[in-house]
Amino acid sequence: MVQMNQINPDEYIRGILDGNRRMIAKTMTLIESSLKEHQNQAFMVIEKLLPHTGKSIRLGITGVPGVGKSTFVENLGVFLADKGHKVAVLAVDPTSQRSGGSILGDKTRMEKLSAHKNAFIRPSPAGETLGGVAVKTREIMLVCEAAGFDVILVETVGVGQSETTVASMVDFF
Repeated sequence: MVQMNQINPDEYIRGILDGNRRMIAKTMTLIESSLKEHQNQAFMVIEKLLPHTGKSIRLGITGVPGVGKSTFVENLGVFLADKGHKVAVLAVDPTSQRSGGSILGDKTRMEKLSAHKNAFIRPSPAGETLGGVAVKTREIMLVCEAAGFDVILVETVGVGQSETTVASMVDFF
């Protein structure tokens, strides 16, 4: 069981609004947690972040496995980051039956982008969720927006033709 320190929701908010990457990641972990106490805390954090959201461009990228989604995301992300945009990548990966975590870990496959100062990559396991996204993808996008990322790229798990859920979460699909 993952034990998270009890942090005041205002500390999460302050860290996110300041662009503190460690706090952004901790907030995402809190949001993805299935523990009831974490979910209550996550709800309070998201509620307070809402006034700071809605200013990014969201792009959903999907396709069959091996088509080049990660390569496209890295090249587009580096291009945008080099132009001064703050780019967040939410990479939804297949889920390990053993650990419950991401199998592919796209962050390691996007070397240039993961090292860029204007980029942030968050791999998340799809779990049992259909539609190519993770259960909390929508909430994690709000964290990215509040943190000042002006472009959010959502890479679906890429299992076939069912990744349409992301279309309702993004501006371009």
